[in-house]
Amino acid sequence: MKKQWKLVSWLAGCVRPYLLSNTLIILMGTIASIGRVAIAIVSKYLIDKAVLKQWDGVIRDSIIIICMILLHLIFRGLASVISVHTTENMSNRIRYQLFLHLSKVKWEEYSKYHSGDLITRMTNDIATVVTGVMKVIPDIISLGVSLVASFIALVIFDPVLAMVSFAVGPVLLVLGTIFGRRFIHVYQKAQEAESSYRSFIQEGLVNMEVLKTFCYEKQSGEELIKLQEEKKHWMLRRNKAAMVSGLLVVGGMGFSFLLAFGIGILRLLKGYLGFGTLTAFLQLIGLIQSPFLGLSGTIPQVISITASAERLMELEMLEKEEAVRTMTDFNMKEICLQEVDFEYQKGKPILKNINTEIRKGERVGIIGKSGEGKTTLIRLLMQLFQPEHGNISYLDYNNGYHPLEPSIRTKISYVPQGKSLFSGTISYNMSIGNPDSTPEEQVKALQAAGAWEFVSQLPEGIDTVIGEGGYGLSEGQAQRIAIARALLRNSPILILDEATSALDIENEEKVLDSIFSFWPELTCIIITHRPSILKYCSRIWRLEEGRLYEEKV
Repeated sequence: MKKQWKLVSWLAGCVRPYLLSNTLIILMGTIASIGRVAIAIVSKYLIDKAVLKQWDGVIRDSIIIICMILLHLIFRGLASVISVHTTENMSNRIRYQLFLHLSKVKWEEYSKYHSGDLITRMTNDIATVVTGVMKVIPDIISLGVSLVASFIALVIFDPVLAMVSFAVGPVLLVLGTIFGRRFIHVYQKAQEAESSYRSFIQEGLVNMEVLKTFCYEKQSGEELIKLQEEKKHWMLRRNKAAMVSGLLVVGGMGFSFLLAFGIGILRLLKGYLGFGTLTAFLQLIGLIQSPFLGLSGTIPQVISITASAERLMELEMLEKEEAVRTMTDFNMKEICLQEVDFEYQKGKPILKNINTEIRKGERVGIIGKSGEGKTTLIRLLMQLFQPEHGNISYLDYNNGYHPLEPSIRTKISYVPQGKSLFSGTISYNMSIGNPDSTPEEQVKALQAAGAWEFVSQLPEGIDTVIGEGGYGLSEGQAQRIAIARALLRNSPILILDEATSALDIENEEKVLDSIFSFWPELTCIIITHRPSILKYCSRIWRLEEGRLYEEKV
């Protein structure tokens, strides 16, 4: 019950900002439902008058029916426009809030999820929840109104037929609900299969170069087929669950209609019913059965909404890191690491008892084999990870120690290894480092990184559009733009993680010479496998089997 209440509260929170729009949609649906019942009643009197050749009021009743039909169509059209507008606004709002939340989640929590799974939740699951909520709630209310109004009208015309047509519906609806609830896990599995399928395709498209160079196209295609079969399996099971639940109600309603219809014919033959009443009865029984059929159709939707909402709520429950604030009083003398341990898996430490410091203005080179924890150490310094044991702090010039917080990132410029450029203009990529930067400042940073020479030769200069990961540039050019972006931030600490690996030694030295001549007081941490870079370092650390050793310069 507690879990269901949390789910209802979460959905209510999604709908609350759009309560007025939802109320209008419900009101229009309610009026349309009552209008359909009114049409059936007016048509009854119209047919009775026609059978008895009482032409008085026939034209009037015909005009009333036409007006009611037109009003019904107008209300349906207006409700559709409002629904689309509200659905888009609600979807955008939930996506924005979830994206913002994920951007503040602790890195170790965020990194557990595959990007393809996150995209599926941000697209498919949000669409399922919003479309379902916008459709199901108004449908349930309008169908309920239609059901009550039709039943009251039938009771007035013929209580026996009313009870016969109504009796089966509630029982079948309850049975359909009970049956449908058993298949919640099927809907969850179907969404998980969709996530795995999408994740595989995304990885394949991003790493197509690797697949082609290793001639792995056929094997990759076979793996894709397996995922397609898995996805199809759960989609078919989900469809089966919806179909069986729906057929249970549809079959029962069909039986109820035939039974009531047969009784109606007998009562007509015996003279207990008029033609007009029978015609109205056939319309009204359709209006009674339509809500039951509609409500049975909402059962799979409710289950689907529940499964998707739970997947979204799971993301919202991820622990957020401490708020990142701008450090205006940062007066660092040195960063201190004391007895720092870290592990990704329990019992398998990556870093063991790290004790060291980084003094202001130093250039520290970090070397070691791949997998020894060099990048992990950087992530600890940037507070993306927290140490298992020990602490990381900085010492100010008053000899006061301050625990390192996520806000330290406002004082760090970082150039990661690998592709880190976004699709868009070079200027846009630069602005990520400093949104308030001017074109002149961007050019200066590009010059310092040795990138302006080739950027200035591009057709549109800094306004040249590049593709995902820097497509259209060489890897070395992309690295230099990434370095320029970091320099544009003008932070007191610069971290280069294999940031010049794609450059030849000559260009690498030019870039580093330029950086340190522009910013001689910069505190710099350089992860590298190249001995040629170490001559720029005032200190050298070597990571080996999780332990840090300082080597002579």
